[in-house]
Amino acid sequence: KSFVDERSGIVSIAKAWVGLSSGVSVAIFIGFMPCTEEDPKRLHFLYCLAVVSALATLCAAPFLRVMHEPCKSAMPASQSDMLLVPPKWRVPLCLSISSLLIVTLLLSSVFKSAIISIAILGIIFSPLLVVLPSRGQSPTAQRQCRPGSPSRNNVSSPLSDTANSPLDSARSPLAAGSPSDHATVSVLDDTRLCDHLSVTWEGGPCSMLRRPEAWLLWVCAFCLSGAGLFVVINLGSIVESRSGPALSASSAATTFSGAQSAARLATGSLTNLILGKGRPRSWYFVVLLCVMASGQALLYVSGRATLVLGILLSGWAFGSTYSLMVLIVGDVFGQTYFASNYMFYD
Repeated sequence: KSFVDERSGIVSIAKAWVGLSSGVSVAIFIGFMPCTEEDPKRLHFLYCLAVVSALATLCAAPFLRVMHEPCKSAMPASQSDMLLVPPKWRVPLCLSISSLLIVTLLLSSVFKSAIISIAILGIIFSPLLVVLPSRGQSPTAQRQCRPGSPSRNNVSSPLSDTANSPLDSARSPLAAGSPSDHATVSVLDDTRLCDHLSVTWEGGPCSMLRRPEAWLLWVCAFCLSGAGLFVVINLGSIVESRSGPALSASSAATTFSGAQSAARLATGSLTNLILGKGRPRSWYFVVLLCVMASGQALLYVSGRATLVLGILLSGWAFGSTYSLMVLIVGDVFGQTYFASNYMFYD
């Protein structure tokens, strides 16, 4: 709701960082406290997780603000100049930082050292560049979007019924070929597909669950999430039971985390390409189900290379599911009751 124009990019970035959390925490711990898999000191990782979780909550709490409706709408130039990074560079910058973090995480599975851990920590804090204020901002611009203060610019919200948006007719985002003139897609600058969608089946969970499409989405998410969680939970025993050159459990976990994070980051752009071809976003589920089936099948084949490839494919399909479900639920069942609808699948 807060990021209408860049919804797919923002969702991909947020979901990618969630997927990176397990691999990043393992890589940092192993870099600063190297130990074997049988060493009892490895259990200190649980204490590190407890401390980091508490510190992250306490440090982030003072900066959390409720975004009021006037601030969700088109931002005037005076407000856009409040931050050092221009608006058009913020999402690409965060995508680049996320990609760099994924690459560094994958390197940590091969090179385990304190230098890698320090590099990961530096990348984690680098998104703070996006919120640095510019030097020449005026006091008026500082007050315009402050929580609780009314906006000086009377601009309607993109989510309101009175907002004007050039929408072109399209088919239903889920059921291709179904007769619907309400599902619409708008194109900005004739080159970039935007995520503004006028949904056919807007409603809360009770209304959503009456539609067979909701249960088809659930089946797809169940198959992909279930298979991915099977790999995550049993990754240690899978690695130990393999024949051939050994692969450590930490390296396998880092590989899986990197693959699923890269998939979460790319899902928004990939599905926008599908939308650009005039197809519904849900077609990407066909690709993901085939990728997951291939990854699971490779786990039956002996050898280190097939193990790594199976983990990569399973991680890609597993990670893509979470970003894709956020986008599809919003596309098909609307933004008004999005939180309640998405929690059913989450």
